[in-house]
Amino acid sequence: MLDAHMHRSIEELSAEAYGLTDESQSYSTAGIVAPAKGLPPKASLSAIVSALQKTYCQNISYEFEHVMSSAARQWFAGYVESLTSQDIAWRKDRFHELLAKTE
Repeated sequence: MLDAHMHRSIEELSAEAYGLTDESQSYSTAGIVAPAKGLPPKASLSAIVSALQKTYCQNISYEFEHVMSSAARQWFAGYVESLTSQDIAWRKDRFHELLAKTE
């Protein structure tokens, strides 16, 4: 069967690991989602998860947990979360343009 593989559950990626369990409750978005994502200061669990999935679960991923500086990791996470889909599309186009010039 194509594209059938087991997904390993990672506790750190679970909302429950951070005490976010009640779908009917609003949670503070401070420290969870960058303000640039357009969420209000308090949002539902589904809105928070949706914003994070749009940022981190697309075709482009970001690996920065190896960065030793907590401040640098927080800055990078905030930067990534502030990008819009138009920003990412522009960067992909620019990357392909530069790649084509190298051939």
